[in-house]
Amino acid sequence: MSHRTDPVAPRWVPWSLVSLTAVLGAVRIGTKSLWFDEAIAVAIARQPTGRFVHVLWNDEANMSLYYTLLRAWVAVGGDGEAWVRSMSVLTAAAAVWVTYRLGARLFGWVTGAVGGLVLSANAFFVQFAQEARSYMLTALMAAVATLAFVRGNEAPRRAWWGLYVGAVTAGVYAHLFALAVPSGHAVALWLGRRDRGAWRRFGLALVAVAVLVLPALRVAWVRRGTQVWWNPPVTLDSIRGVFAASAGGGGPALAVAVYALVVVAALDLAGRLRRHGRGAQVWPWAVALGGYAVPTAAILAVSVAQRIVQIRYFSVTLPALAVVVALGLARLGAGRRHLGTVALVVLLVLQARGLYRWYTFSKEDWRGAVAAVSADGRDGDAVVLFDPYRLALVEYHRPDPWGGPGPRLVYPGPRFELFPLYRDDRVAGPATARRAARTHDRIWVLISEADDPQRLERLRAALRPTHRRAEVLELFRVRVERYDRR
Repeated sequence: MSHRTDPVAPRWVPWSLVSLTAVLGAVRIGTKSLWFDEAIAVAIARQPTGRFVHVLWNDEANMSLYYTLLRAWVAVGGDGEAWVRSMSVLTAAAAVWVTYRLGARLFGWVTGAVGGLVLSANAFFVQFAQEARSYMLTALMAAVATLAFVRGNEAPRRAWWGLYVGAVTAGVYAHLFALAVPSGHAVALWLGRRDRGAWRRFGLALVAVAVLVLPALRVAWVRRGTQVWWNPPVTLDSIRGVFAASAGGGGPALAVAVYALVVVAALDLAGRLRRHGRGAQVWPWAVALGGYAVPTAAILAVSVAQRIVQIRYFSVTLPALAVVVALGLARLGAGRRHLGTVALVVLLVLQARGLYRWYTFSKEDWRGAVAAVSADGRDGDAVVLFDPYRLALVEYHRPDPWGGPGPRLVYPGPRFELFPLYRDDRVAGPATARRAARTHDRIWVLISEADDPQRLERLRAALRPTHRRAEVLELFRVRVERYDRR
């Protein structure tokens, strides 16, 4: 695994990596219920055309590219769980292919293949390859942008810089945190290139990106803070959790192994800087390390400042992390091939543990909750959704929860508008409980694990004078409570 010394890559290598990613992404893809964010994506994609455009322009410009592609995807194949998630599997497979190409361009095909393998087996990567969200699309655009950045500096053609502008712009419309990607490129340029022409081309590309992403930034500014008030306080544990998950979610041993390899790669760069100084001798290492460390630091800084540290925001850095880990393995195996091979095998075994954890885990079982109420409920039963914005999940599994036979939704009502999301923090309160108690003998309350326990207790207290809790069903992060008249 050395820089540009490998023979020509066998043709089967990249396609094997793509096939592996597709297989890992397909495992159990339809067995888990959609969770809240996925249901919101499907709800947006299913809006009438005029309403769809209105929602994107006024409320949900972040991920607007993904929503547009998902709308077409749903029109072709429907909105079944496996189908809506399969678009993310395809973009994940493409991201692995581009990661292989990037690693091969910088360090040779063996390092590129190891980077693609490490990425495809990362449970954090597979998780978002199996979610109907934009994170894999963003990761793909970040990888494409970095590859175009490298090619555009090695052979300064307009086509490469046009691709760079397009990939960064598309990445921003897939998720705003893609704005952090060029920061790593700037550091790589400072460390690895000395010609002024490179800075001029890079600067012009950034100006073009800035103009093209203005609509997305406008909506982000208008909606600032309206969807982050519910986030828990940032702690050291939450930050450690982000890095452990990015490593592959296989436990402390995997996290230590991954970041030890990152340190090995960083020390390699530092040694080259001491020997050669800034310039072409450190260019590949600067691209790899800068492309991972700088955007990660930028996203973390913004996340902490805005109190929105979430694991999924760091998915954009995964292709770069995979290349850095492969570089660390290459350095570890330099002159000691067996050591590098053993380290890779150990890493893959630890990653397999993370994959097992993901495949046996579910975020929110709203499918089970709605099915339980539909199966055990009776005509005349009331259903109260404690958080009204979870309506997207209920409507996905029961398109008309207010009509037809069986239990009917009494909160929120049919006129409730999902968008803009979280315009306030309304939940079902005592007044809602008392209204339902006056006219219904049985009341079903659907609760998310994320719901405020103190406010939930006030709803329960309002029901106690007339109703007793008769049944409790605990599902993955969803709780169903049934109250019968005393």
